[in-house]
Amino acid sequence: MTDEKIDWLAKVLGVHLVSTDTAFDPHALQAALAEFNDAVDETGSRISELQEAYIESGDPVLESAAKQLPALVTQIRRGISVVVFDLIRGSRDQQGKGLEKFKTVKRNLSDFVSTSPVFEVLDENPFQVDVSSRTDLSAALEKLDQDILSSIA
Repeated sequence: MTDEKIDWLAKVLGVHLVSTDTAFDPHALQAALAEFNDAVDETGSRISELQEAYIESGDPVLESAAKQLPALVTQIRRGISVVVFDLIRGSRDQQGKGLEKFKTVKRNLSDFVSTSPVFEVLDENPFQVDVSSRTDLSAALEKLDQDILSSIA
C-alpha cells in the first residue's frame, strides 16, 4: 500500500495502519495512561459533587441514580486501562493487534460518551454543578489516542 493511501486512510477514515512489528515506548504509554486517568479522575470528582447534590435533594429517584454514578467512571477507566496495559506488556507481534483492540475500545467509548443520554443528564443537571463530562471525556479519549500513536518507537 502506498504512503498516499495510508495517509488517506488516516485522514479520511481515522484508520491508522500499524505493522505487527511495531514497538511502543512503554514509558510514553504509561505516561499517556496516567494523564488519561487524571482527566477521568477530574471528571469523576465533578460527578461526585453532583452525586452529593442528588442525595441531598431527598428525591428517591435521584438518590437511586446517585448510587450508580461511580460505576460510570470506573467502567471507562477499566475499559481503557486493560487495552493500554496489553500494549505495554505485549510482544511486538501482539502490539499491532493490541493497537487495533485499543482503537475499537476507544471508538466504542467515544460513541457511548457522545450519544448516551446519561452524559446529557449529567452535564445539564438542575443543580448547577459543572460536570462537562461529555466534553472532557471525549477530549481525554482523543488525547490518549494521539499519545499512543506518538509513542510508537
